Amino acid sequence: MNQPTRSRQPARRKSFRGAVMLEAIIASGVFAVGVMGAYQGIIIASRQNSMANRMVRGSAIGQQIRSALESQGYNRLNKTGGAFLAGCSGDATVKASAGGLQGLTGACVIDLDTYESGAGADLRLQPLFSGDDKRIYKRVLVLLPATAELRQVGIVVSWSNLGQTEYHRQWITLLLPTINNGKMVL
Repeated sequence: MNQPTRSRQPARRKSFRGAVMLEAIIASGVFAVGVMGAYQGIIIASRQNSMANRMVRGSAIGQQIRSALESQGYNRLNKTGGAFLAGCSGDATVKASAGGLQGLTGACVIDLDTYESGAGADLRLQPLFSGDDKRIYKRVLVLLPATAELRQVGIVVSWSNLGQTEYHRQWITLLLPTINNGKMVL
């Protein structure tokens, strides 16, 4: 007897149809989430790096001002046209740039940016302060009342960082000259 022969084809189960496509879609989704996470990490790292660079630059500006105050001494800063005689600022924005130091008893806030824009090159504390830095940073001096021999000066450099104001503060104490038998003594 001849019976019809059946061809042997691999049996496919209906439940596996489309499984490869579904796996590919899920794998693509997982990959996309991973790539987006990596990009997010790069953006955050870049933002943190930018913030750190501004902080370092603000600190360097403050240190340059402090060095200038030390090297120029009290007499030069207190002479006609000097930074200490520039007058206290009444501007609320300038006072806010002092980062809380404006509230100290007897504090006088001097807008160093405004002072230097009108001062001669020989009187500026930071003659090479660049235009780029002027757009980013605000510099103020906070003078505290002098004692018989000392004058404390706060140096504040501020900048905007993601909508918030950041401050770098430094202090310097200057020795006031005294007159002894008609001669100035430091």
